[in-house]
Amino acid sequence: MKAELVFRQKKTLPLKFGGSITVYADCYKIADPKIGFDKAYSFSWIAFDPLNTKRRVLMDQHRGRPCHLHVEDREVEIELPGSLEEAEELFQGEVTKYFGEAEES
Repeated sequence: MKAELVFRQKKTLPLKFGGSITVYADCYKIADPKIGFDKAYSFSWIAFDPLNTKRRVLMDQHRGRPCHLHVEDREVEIELPGSLEEAEELFQGEVTKYFGEAEES
C-alpha cells in the first residue's frame, strides 16, 4: 500500500498567558487500520517555542517504533493510544500540560 496523507498542518498558536507555540503535524496511513493502530499510521507531531526550540513536545510513530513522546530531550513513558483520535488527544494534552492553554485549539 502506498502511504496516503491523512492530514498535514502547520500553525502558530498564541498562548493564553503570553508567547506562542508553533505546531507542525503530519500523518500518513501506511496500512489497513485493522492490523493495529501502531502498524497502520506513521506520524510526526511537534509543538515548540519559536524563541527557544529546545522547549518542545514531540510525538511520533513510525515503522519499527510504536507511538512515543519526547518532552524537551527526554523520552516520556506513555500508555500507548489505541487509535489515531486517542493519539491526537494525548498529544494535545501533553502540549497543554507543558506550554499552557492556547487561545485556540
